[in-house]
Amino acid sequence: VCGFGLAAENVSNLRVEFPGVSSPGVVMPAGALESELNGKQCFRLSVPDEAVTGQVQVMADLPNRVYSKSFELIVKPHIESMTPTTGSDHAVIMLTGTGFWPDPKVGFGTQTLSKLTSFTNKQVVVKLSDNAVFQQNTSLATKAYPVTVNTSKGGVSNPKDFSFSPLRAKISLDKNTLYTHNGTFWREVSIQIRNDQGQAAPAGTTIYVSSGG
Repeated sequence: VCGFGLAAENVSNLRVEFPGVSSPGVVMPAGALESELNGKQCFRLSVPDEAVTGQVQVMADLPNRVYSKSFELIVKPHIESMTPTTGSDHAVIMLTGTGFWPDPKVGFGTQTLSKLTSFTNKQVVVKLSDNAVFQQNTSLATKAYPVTVNTSKGGVSNPKDFSFSPLRAKISLDKNTLYTHNGTFWREVSIQIRNDQGQAAPAGTTIYVSSGG
């Protein structure tokens, strides 16, 4: 933070309020002047980990007034961990990190997932099947996809790889009864559809097919 007239003899305190930080603000005591640049007095500040993208308010207590100045802080999203790292269309992925506020979207390969279960500045939860690309029959292949978090001002985060295996329907046939009708052999067949996780459809379907004699 640089400005004119910020020397210790003029400023009793320099207060800095960061967006997303609940404390009253960073207080720089008189005499904390670090350097001068082109005639300006400068202070070096560290951005708190909980700070989010938004307006930073700087206030200096001068002898006769309070000087106030604001500027925009942009926090780039960063993913520290992802759970789980493997799964199918119905996986619920939790991303933990920083800089996810205020409008995160999740990148999954070349796809953008905008329907999130929940999010804060430090955590994003997304259920893959809530987003259209994973509904019905996904065209995504079985492989590892980079997962990122993207915000409108902070840009794209570092990637984490998610090993994806799409659900494929499995049909089980249970041949039950063989009988004849008007000289033709028929077989009663019970069909049960299950996904890769062994979950069955609400009810099986019974059909009758000719066994060709």
